[in-house]
Amino acid sequence: MTETSTDQRVDYLRSEMQEGFVRTDKRIDDLRADMDRGFDRVDADLRELRSDNKTLRADMTKGFEAVQANFVEVNRSFADVHKSIADMHTLIIGFFATTVGGTIAAVVAGILLHF
Repeated sequence: MTETSTDQRVDYLRSEMQEGFVRTDKRIDDLRADMDRGFDRVDADLRELRSDNKTLRADMTKGFEAVQANFVEVNRSFADVHKSIADMHTLIIGFFATTVGGTIAAVVAGILLHF
């Protein structure tokens, strides 16, 4: 090989190498653009999920507040039932005491009147 052909060969290889770098740069730029679009979609999805999460939290808070209000009402109802049972208990004891007292009084009066 002559020096000229070697120079031509080196120039050719340099040219091919430069074109390879240009193609690689283009592919990297395309990949970067694709990745940017993908991350933009992911960012949009995350924003949507955050918004949905806020809405869900607000709905759950309202639901828990409603359940809490129902528990408060149930507690009031149980307090009313407890008071009613206590009142009935007092009434039954009063009735029983009056009945027993009246029966004992009648027996004692009957005994005293019999003699």
